[in-house]
Amino acid sequence: MIENEKVVKVEGHADLIRDMNNGAIVNNNMSEYNKYMTRKKILEIDKNEMKQLKSDMLEMKQLKSDMSEMKQLLIQLLEKK
Repeated sequence: MIENEKVVKVEGHADLIRDMNNGAIVNNNMSEYNKYMTRKKILEIDKNEMKQLKSDMLEMKQLKSDMSEMKQLLIQLLEKK
């Protein structure tokens, strides 16, 4: 927080302060903030991993389809001989 901002401690909550300029309640506990940021990063990583897994699955389905098509073409070639 900027020093010249007007803030008031929230009654009954040691780590919370109210910014009197805009009424926002802010958690002033850096340890909790760091835990939050760590959780946020983990969720973002999980989200990206899930997105990659979905992409990989679609690619695998396409490869399976391609292999099936190739198999059918080979069968047709062998039947013609």
